[in-house]
Amino acid sequence: MSQSRNWLMFGALGLIWGSSFLWIKLALEEIGPFAVVGWRTLFGFLGLVVILRLRGVAVPRDPVTLRVKTTDAHGKPVAASVAVAVVDETVLAYADDKSARILARMYLEPELGATSADPIEEPNFYFSDKPEAAAAMDALLATRGYRRFEWRPITAALGGTP
Repeated sequence: MSQSRNWLMFGALGLIWGSSFLWIKLALEEIGPFAVVGWRTLFGFLGLVVILRLRGVAVPRDPVTLRVKTTDAHGKPVAASVAVAVVDETVLAYADDKSARILARMYLEPELGATSADPIEEPNFYFSDKPEAAAAMDALLATRGYRRFEWRPITAALGGTP
């Protein structure tokens, strides 16, 4: 019985697959190639949407609900300022790596007064694990006129004079 079922499924597959070529031939004669491509694309899209919805797969622009609870070391709730970004990982692969991520947006750009007319080039580099990132951050701060520190406490801690 299993072998006859396999042959039946094979025959059904052949009819479905083969008939699509027949319908394409007839459609090309009646409505033209561009309309055939358009209709096939539309029906394929609609079929995929139906399958994705039936399976419960999220699609881009679907609403996302996220609950965040901040606690201290003992598990007691505490107030906090939290920044959250929800990103589809497949889309993230196409993202421009030179645009600022959350650290650069929160700490670097506002502090240095970055604007679209005067942006910070590759701001994520300064927060990377690369060995030259710290020295580059110092150079960036110096060239942007960052002066929110005093040398006296620094040199006093090192045992020197300003």
